[in-house]
Amino acid sequence: MPIPIYTTSGQPGLFNVLGHSFNVIATLNADLLTQIPPLVLEILDSASLCTALPFQGMAAQLPSAQASQQATGPLVTAIASTCQTILASYVQNDGMNPTTLQANLAYLLNDMQNHTSVGADHVTSPTLSLTTNVTYMSGDYYLAITVNDNNGYACVNMLNEPTSNPNQQITITCTGLDSNSNPTFTCTSNAGISDRLNCNYNQVPYGSGLNATIPVTTATTGLLSNGNFASQSNGTNLPDNWIITQGLPGTNLFVTTPQVQTITISSTSPPTAGYWAIQWLDNNSIWRTTGLLNYAAASSTVQSALQAINGLGQVTVSSAGSIGTSITYSVTMTGVPYNPTAFNFVNAMTGGANVTITGAIQTAGDPNSYTGNSLKFVGNGSQIFELFSQLPTLQTSTTYLLTFRVRGSVGVSSGNLVVEMVTGVSAFPTVQPDPAGNNSGGANSLSIPISTISSSLNTPYTLAIRIPPSANFPLYLHVKTTTAPVGGATIYLDNFLLAAGTLLYNGGPTVAIAAGNASPATLGYWTIQTFVNRSSGGNVAYWCNRVFGLVDLGMVLPMSGSVGTVPESVIS
Repeated sequence: MPIPIYTTSGQPGLFNVLGHSFNVIATLNADLLTQIPPLVLEILDSASLCTALPFQGMAAQLPSAQASQQATGPLVTAIASTCQTILASYVQNDGMNPTTLQANLAYLLNDMQNHTSVGADHVTSPTLSLTTNVTYMSGDYYLAITVNDNNGYACVNMLNEPTSNPNQQITITCTGLDSNSNPTFTCTSNAGISDRLNCNYNQVPYGSGLNATIPVTTATTGLLSNGNFASQSNGTNLPDNWIITQGLPGTNLFVTTPQVQTITISSTSPPTAGYWAIQWLDNNSIWRTTGLLNYAAASSTVQSALQAINGLGQVTVSSAGSIGTSITYSVTMTGVPYNPTAFNFVNAMTGGANVTITGAIQTAGDPNSYTGNSLKFVGNGSQIFELFSQLPTLQTSTTYLLTFRVRGSVGVSSGNLVVEMVTGVSAFPTVQPDPAGNNSGGANSLSIPISTISSSLNTPYTLAIRIPPSANFPLYLHVKTTTAPVGGATIYLDNFLLAAGTLLYNGGPTVAIAAGNASPATLGYWTIQTFVNRSSGGNVAYWCNRVFGLVDLGMVLPMSGSVGTVPESVIS
């Protein structure tokens, strides 16, 4: 006769027995955390006054003795081992051959999900709380974060590293800038305890024990081709790797044009020696200076010197004329936001006469464009906008984070801007769900009320993407407005960056850092505070993880269903 997953009366089920074991471990752990009784300390303090007796040595040994007491005891370890034996018996009783702990757990999870006639199919979930604090991070790099795992389930086994205990919170710090102001970010947190049966596991002051570098996603390193709309080899207002199905390029859909500056060196007698340099006011309002340029520098040399400055990595330079009389360099400010200030110059050229350097803005940039090449929708009251971009082949069981920037105009008040992952390019594309389906909230889709889009900032947004195991490639990124923006209203889209997220620790949040236009200052930092409230649920999942190590196996108990729920009361 099959053993039920749990019962409310009569013969106990699997989780009834496991729950009793979990409760015993919890009780033992609480006892192990108990400090030395004050009466014992009082007796020792009094006795230490008698120098003829070796009480001083006894007192000195107490801290190490207490630490030994609080380590995972043999009894706790034995009970955890018994729980594994109970699980194996459950599998064997179903006529299966129990092999490894991982195989036995996989069988249980499948049984809970698909064989509801023998009992319950899910457990309750705790309430998760996450706060990201950016107060101490300058610049406009963006921290994307999700608290759903690679299968789309909520991170119910996330550690408590809350605001109320600052020694436990996670910190992501800009630990340095290279010579071009490119930042490096390091993620740290308080020391952790890897032994989940230890009574101090996730107790103050122990945290997740992080010390890792978090990579930065840029237009060059991101997985989405032409996410900044800079490439238009098929024609003006037709960005490469994007399929426009709603909207008229050049009429109400545009790719904005980056600013173009000119640098003219003229003389009545050409210079024969010396150098010159270009100064650019960056997005942190700091003047950045190129390396020294030869008096007869070629346009390729000028381009390399400008690209070496953080924020100018995509600019291009051409030239016309001759250094003998007058030469003009044209600098297209690709990848540079808004309409930046004109260049300044250092002029140390010698050997000529009346050698001057002058600069001018030949073509103004769009003051609302985040990278100079934004995709711009202009409403006419009747036209919706829709476009697709083919995604690369992505891995299943991996969390990807897509970040992008949006800016609107005053008067855009109805409908939504939708960004989602779909199958096919059609009038009714199929949205691809998270692998866990309803357990994670459904589809890989984000809907932004257009009325909430800022008209003064290029606001960053995040879409977490998870590929279902049964996905059929190719998959597409789908961007659309659900209603036609009113006449004259504008929406700017920019800087679509896709990257595989960095899992901070097994069972914890996944993050990615999207590059911005303004680099942070060294030692600037974000803080992440997490809290799992298990007062109304989640304890069955929590103790299963502590005893069986589910997160290290990439597993989580089913968290939704319609037949039954393993009650929290089994832990008694």
